[in-house]
Amino acid sequence: MKDTITIRRFKNQDTGELTELINRSNLHENRAVTKSVSDMNQFLDEPGEEIRDNTFVAAEHNKIIGYNSLCFVKGDALIKVYSYGTVDPLYRRQGIGTMLVKVSLQHLQQRAKEEGIKIIYNQMARIERAGQIPLAEKFGFSKHTDLLSMKLSLDRFEPKDSQKTDFVFHTPTKADAVEWATIYNNAFAWASNHTNLAPENVKYEFQSSEFSSDFYILCRDKKREPLGFICGRIEEEGKGVISTLAVSRSSQGMGVGKVLLNQILDRMQKMNIKEVRLTVDYQNPTPAIHLYRKTGFNEDGRIIQYIYELTP
Repeated sequence: MKDTITIRRFKNQDTGELTELINRSNLHENRAVTKSVSDMNQFLDEPGEEIRDNTFVAAEHNKIIGYNSLCFVKGDALIKVYSYGTVDPLYRRQGIGTMLVKVSLQHLQQRAKEEGIKIIYNQMARIERAGQIPLAEKFGFSKHTDLLSMKLSLDRFEPKDSQKTDFVFHTPTKADAVEWATIYNNAFAWASNHTNLAPENVKYEFQSSEFSSDFYILCRDKKREPLGFICGRIEEEGKGVISTLAVSRSSQGMGVGKVLLNQILDRMQKMNIKEVRLTVDYQNPTPAIHLYRKTGFNEDGRIIQYIYELTP
């Protein structure tokens, strides 16, 4: 069968067929979300991430049966690349994912040589999904983080009145990018695999489709000193995701994380979000996991983040 399959670069005219592939995959995995061509174009054109020019598709007799998109996050010393992809449910466990990853890595190795910069390839694998971990191990990827996936039904959430606190909340702008990056880098400095977030990457994020004025919240004290932030988005109808909760180490223990979590969940509940998910490092030494459990989040599986280094 592999003789009939080709791996090639994405073309603009593939957008509709690629959208249909993603929707078939979502249906197979019992996900209610349905993507439109407009959604796909927005994903491909995220500012600064170069996804459209770095997407590969697997095709059999001109029918697209799989894809792998590479999302670039540039730093001064290296480039992080995150992969997003799937294979048609009817064609899984036949080596197509292997073919896509192989071509993607060859492409990244060439770029690393051309630009003289290290590239870190990131790939996620859910423990309960057959084939994902063996694929990562096949290529010799290194285990980077062990993430705990958690979910909360907002029917069980009762918001607390946070208006009486000494904290001030506001939607961040590009002018807050340096403070946002500083909080993030300080909050996650404990992680041995932590790489500093650059303000320029924050600015790109604030311009992306993931940015939400409702769900990106920066917390300051009464003196306007930044303490922490939380961010999230609507993932699909009735479902939300919390991407990051970060509190500066000097501000931990003051209830900042608790009020930020309350703020975003309260806002999501008012916008008819029924379920919220998040992931947290299983080895997180802060009270984060305890806070999520106390708020009502339940464990929903484990996700292993693998990395692979490509050097010039």
